[in-house]
Amino acid sequence: MNYIKNLNGLRAIAVISVLLYHFDFHVVTGGFVGVDVFLVISGFLITLILMREKTIEKGIFVFWKRRLYRLLPAMIAVVFSTLLVGFALFSPDLFTAVAKSSIASILFYSNIYNWSVIDYFAADTVTMPLLHFWSLALEMQFYICWSLLFFSIKGLDIKKKHIILIIIFLTSLVLSVLYSTEEMGAYYLLPSRLFEFTIGSFCAFFVLYKKTMVSNALFIAAFIGLMLIFFTYSQSISYPGYAAVLPCALTALIILTLDTNAANIVLGNRFMNYTGKISYSLYLVHWPVYVYLYYISQGSVDTTDKIKALVLVFILSALLYTFIEAKFLNKKPISTVQNMVFSLGFIATILLSVTILITDGMSWRLNEGRERVSVDVSADLNRQRSVCKYKEVLGYQICFFGDTSNLGMVDIVFMGDSHAWHLLSGLDNVFTSLGIKGAKINQAGGTLPSVVGDTYTSKGPKPQTRKYFPLLTELKPKAVILSARWGLYANSMGTYGTKVSYQRINGKFENSSKSKESFKYAMSNTLEYINNLSIPIVVIGQIPEYGSPPESCLNKPKYFANYGLGCSGNTIDINDEFSKTERDFFNSKLDIIYVDLFKERCSLLACDYTDDGGRLIYKDGDHIDFDGGIYIAESIIEPAIESFLIKIGVL
Repeated sequence: MNYIKNLNGLRAIAVISVLLYHFDFHVVTGGFVGVDVFLVISGFLITLILMREKTIEKGIFVFWKRRLYRLLPAMIAVVFSTLLVGFALFSPDLFTAVAKSSIASILFYSNIYNWSVIDYFAADTVTMPLLHFWSLALEMQFYICWSLLFFSIKGLDIKKKHIILIIIFLTSLVLSVLYSTEEMGAYYLLPSRLFEFTIGSFCAFFVLYKKTMVSNALFIAAFIGLMLIFFTYSQSISYPGYAAVLPCALTALIILTLDTNAANIVLGNRFMNYTGKISYSLYLVHWPVYVYLYYISQGSVDTTDKIKALVLVFILSALLYTFIEAKFLNKKPISTVQNMVFSLGFIATILLSVTILITDGMSWRLNEGRERVSVDVSADLNRQRSVCKYKEVLGYQICFFGDTSNLGMVDIVFMGDSHAWHLLSGLDNVFTSLGIKGAKINQAGGTLPSVVGDTYTSKGPKPQTRKYFPLLTELKPKAVILSARWGLYANSMGTYGTKVSYQRINGKFENSSKSKESFKYAMSNTLEYINNLSIPIVVIGQIPEYGSPPESCLNKPKYFANYGLGCSGNTIDINDEFSKTERDFFNSKLDIIYVDLFKERCSLLACDYTDDGGRLIYKDGDHIDFDGGIYIAESIIEPAIESFLIKIGVL
């Protein structure tokens, strides 16, 4: 009995780590490893079940049926509830995305769906309330594959079974290592995750044939090791790959030492046991609650809000467990009424999702007479690209803009990430009207324009901007303009609250707690490098960000419509904090011209997201569109640097 209680305690540890990570308590940087703990536990329990004589006698279809009844009822309740809340809150575009995800969730292919459309660690996942269902799809896929395997090898002796498991383990691990640095498929898909389940399966064989290991010291060492991983791992590492082996191995050691007194003390108390019992419900409920809280508050979620939300998650999870999940856990056959409710819930969820899709996200929910706002990001990007006239310089294709009558001649070099790109249309207009020759050198996609340091994301190192700096010697500009999403690098996260970027300085990893120092170090070196070339510098500050794409706010259904100030009013504090390091740093540099876009676009009450005519200028939560770039350049940047351009002899 203690063994089961302690196993629940291990589940509690796993789910608490996931909750703290997803609720963005920054200290638990490796909380995503809690999912791996669950996978090892599943491999352990499912293997035990499949090795029972009763399971073999009843057949594989009975096993599959029991697994469906274990997962689906609570899933359906959460998915259906999520759709109902989305009906009231979400824009048609976001609601359509939830409907697609809901179908993928209850049909157990959401890991494949997510892999095809999103990055698990990306910022925009805070508008995807069913994102976390990918791991449940992974579980069901494992149940099917593992049961097929065990039913097919049931006649083999134990040694041959072990050999098969070892081959599966090694093959999966190799796949995980090969692809963990290149694509999210390694994170989402079963082939590269199967080795984690297999580690749990090895535990099952050990427990069946050699019982458990009674070693308090081993349990304590494994438990401390797992806790350290929760606090030291981060999304910057290539994962799963080799990095997942250690937490899985430590989980296995904990499973094998659950009979110890130390395990009883740490994991066997009443709170841990109950939290473990409702861990599945907690996992289902927590992310939709956080997503909707984040959406309603426009990204302004403080620690108090998070704690209140966690309390709500525990209450809802306890209700879900008591009235739905537990009803399908008993050993008795499923009743006719239960079957009927289960079937109706499944059908209703599918029908509601399909209805949402065929009605364009139920767009009739928008306020009558209000035109729906939409942004074609692809078309806007093509307009930006049309600005450039390319010419090769030192092996690089350089974008020349403005006055291109003498292609290759340069007055001003414009450098930065995607936040330089979205201003290109505006600078092109300004430079063309003033007869200024410009050259754009930028690496979009979350890369700091710096002569030192590496930018790391969930997919590994980004292509380095520093390789472009020698072009300054070749192009010999009269000035350099730098523009970037500065707050991303100074905070190692976007205003969405999702950590997406880290820095390595001189080969040393700097996590988010040291990101401000990394940013200052990198940019100090960059400004010094350019100054040593005797080239004047203009820095354009970051445009204010929003907790969700502005068009989603403008397209809110009439029940919760919140236009004008309401769409952006509570983003002022988070943008102020997000841009503080940038503003303090660049304002302290007396030898540069700094254009503070936060100061220009935000008042005491709100940050603005439209032009003077009231037109939305954003194409997503932190990028402005082609016409927005023209508006910002002509109304803010040109007046701010006009005297500077005269001083350096460009005008």
